[in-house]
Amino acid sequence: MATNFPTSLDSLTNPLSTDTLNSPDHAGQHADANDAIEALEAKVGVNNSAVTTSLDYKVTQKIDKTIVDAKGDLIVASAADTVDRLAVGATNGHILMVDSTASLGVKWAANNFSGRIVYSSSATTISNTTTESNLFSYSLSGVAANELYRVTAFGSLLNNTGGNVNFQFRGKLGATTVFSMATGQFTYATGTNSRKWRYVWEIFIDSTTAQENSAFLAVSQSNTPSMPRIETNGTYVGYAASTENFATAKNLIISIEMGTASTSATTTIEGYYIERVS
Repeated sequence: MATNFPTSLDSLTNPLSTDTLNSPDHAGQHADANDAIEALEAKVGVNNSAVTTSLDYKVTQKIDKTIVDAKGDLIVASAADTVDRLAVGATNGHILMVDSTASLGVKWAANNFSGRIVYSSSATTISNTTTESNLFSYSLSGVAANELYRVTAFGSLLNNTGGNVNFQFRGKLGATTVFSMATGQFTYATGTNSRKWRYVWEIFIDSTTAQENSAFLAVSQSNTPSMPRIETNGTYVGYAASTENFATAKNLIISIEMGTASTSATTTIEGYYIERVS
């Protein structure tokens, strides 16, 4: 009887102590057993078998767990029937991105999707100083060409000193002062009411080392929750180019310098948010 294995299981007859050598046929039983053993050997396979249906081949073709080295490593295909290790990204916040030029076809890269990067509603007040002081500073990194970032900051001003006070807002990108108001450009008279301000700054990334900047500053006549009028000489628009090298992170800063040091001359930032627009 030829073996049915591995298509199906054989049903072999075990001899009894009372059987004669020719009933059942002794040679036939050995032949059946030999066929079954040979079929088992073929199914299991020899060491390093190249027979794709053998168990040895299938086991040796499994993905070895030693291919990965660290938490977060990924197993990816580098070619047909070929696997490799993609090391975990080194920068928090990076995402997996398709890149046909990468050796594995994918890579870790900065998240270039639009959306809010950071938001803060923590208030900071600057007063009693004529030294330029940062209203906020944020480290911007991972930028790429043709991206647009928008910074929006808002707060209030108060001059209750009894005289005029000059307020100078500045926008800084890395070591570059991109926007700076001239002395006396925005001066307002004393009063008990504070005024609201809003600073919007857009940064277009031409390349790693070239940026185009535009900014808008508006200061209201009062702090009422309705829609107060803009302060006389309280609207400012600017445009400037910068050449900061974004191969490394750069600080994004909005600062204030006041012409009078008094506890009654204050600039408060009430919040800010930074968005990747595109």
